[in-house]
Amino acid sequence: MDDWRTGDLLDWAESHARATDPITSKVAATDVAAVLTRLESQFLAELLAKGEATSNEVAASIAGENFGRRNTLRRRASDLLAKHCIEATGARECAVTGKKATVYKVVNKNG
Repeated sequence: MDDWRTGDLLDWAESHARATDPITSKVAATDVAAVLTRLESQFLAELLAKGEATSNEVAASIAGENFGRRNTLRRRASDLLAKHCIEATGARECAVTGKKATVYKVVNKNG
């Protein structure tokens, strides 16, 4: 999913940092933004391949047994939902957790 627009990361950092933050903090923020964008892209690609899935199912498909990475990935669902890239289609028992969970699908793969 390399076609996702990342925008100007330094502008993003400037808008998300305090005016008193040093430039090094703003540059560090761009690194975080790039990682989140990469994780969001990975999440979207896997969800698109699956059609519909819970956030834990998508994350487990990408990260396997690495729980920390799975946890980081599954949290991208709320970011992508807020960006209108995915939508909730209902709820069902998650194949990973066994608990009822929201099911998502990709609605806008071009950002």
